[in-house]
Amino acid sequence: MIDEFIKFKEKIRHIHAHDNHGERDEHLPIGEGTIDWWHVTREFSWFKGRTVLECRSVGDGKKSMAYLKNIATSD
Repeated sequence: MIDEFIKFKEKIRHIHAHDNHGERDEHLPIGEGTIDWWHVTREFSWFKGRTVLECRSVGDGKKSMAYLKNIATSD
């Protein structure tokens, strides 16, 4: 499903990001669902637009940021 989104990456101007288990819009912290964030971040490494983390709390936002920073530094 993510690859269907990624194929339009040249047209994307902003991203609303959260994780889920593929069945509904759960707004889980990034890294707590089934999305392959390593793949997504590699496909969008060029992206300079705005990214909004859709989180339920500040703590979830911090978890998401920590996860993204960790995969960004683990090549």
